[in-house]
Amino acid sequence: MSYLFDVGDKTIWMPHLRLGALYSGMAEAVGAALGRATGLIAIPGELYRIDVPAFELFVKRAMAYRTEYEDDLVHRLLDGVLPISLVLLERCGIPFRGRTERERRYLAQVSGMNLRLVAP
Repeated sequence: MSYLFDVGDKTIWMPHLRLGALYSGMAEAVGAALGRATGLIAIPGELYRIDVPAFELFVKRAMAYRTEYEDDLVHRLLDGVLPISLVLLERCGIPFRGRTERERRYLAQVSGMNLRLVAP
């Protein structure tokens, strides 16, 4: 069994159940803390539809918050959500371009992580 993260009629990520539950739960917690909807719309049966404009705003806000604070704990917490979110945003057809030098450095750092999110 796995979660499905869909944009329109296309599945862009299909993680196993626990990974999908971890990511979606952590993303919702980050969204709540930042006062921003995630754009992840839960559909019964381990399915999420992604509202791309809302998801893009969520990722931008999380990235801005991470780069605003030179706090290792903030960075560690957001690093559980941001790298995956950046890959998903790119799969939605919206590559994230760093707006500041700090954002560009972070993007270079996470691009070196070689995330292999299983796509169907």
